[in-house]
Amino acid sequence: MTGFFRYCLLVLLCMGAWVRAATPAGGLLRVDPKRSTIEVLVHGTSGSFTGHVEQFSSLIEFDPDRQRIMHTSVTFRFPDLKTGRPARDQHMLEWLESRRYPEVQFQLESLKKDDAGRDVARGRLIIHGVERTVSFPVNLLMQDLRFSIDGEIQLDYRDFGLPKLRKYWIFSVDPQLRVRFHLQGLGESHPDTRSGPLPNGN
Repeated sequence: MTGFFRYCLLVLLCMGAWVRAATPAGGLLRVDPKRSTIEVLVHGTSGSFTGHVEQFSSLIEFDPDRQRIMHTSVTFRFPDLKTGRPARDQHMLEWLESRRYPEVQFQLESLKKDDAGRDVARGRLIIHGVERTVSFPVNLLMQDLRFSIDGEIQLDYRDFGLPKLRKYWIFSVDPQLRVRFHLQGLGESHPDTRSGPLPNGN
């Protein structure tokens, strides 16, 4: 091996060691879909109803030493949001333009405590192709590698480019919605897992 190639190999090894040292190790919180729920609570003039998300995808990374959430993303598709009435579901999908905008996406930016000591999540929420920043309190419990995360987000669907719903057999739907979620599962430590950007946690 020539001196030049030995030098290149040495540089690559040093760079790899630097990346491993500079990138924080983390773990994954694996959500149990059987014990986790995402619900949308809706009020209308003809009555209230709740939509249940039948399946969703999530990626939650945490620092196992600090027992702290580092990165979170949650995604679900509108066709997986069911209200218990197929006709109503179809009308809602048409109103949401779900073929053009099929997904709801949330990306955590920070998780900090407020003056009352509550954990408050702040992140980017995309609905109907429109991105908004949302903040909401969460109840986070972690013991060893077991965890549960509960929260509720207050939304006005008009903020996401959706007109007030006034059609079909639902005469009017209140623009104010509540999205309630419960995520539960087990953590799994992965020393070689590369985490995403750290939110400004405590």
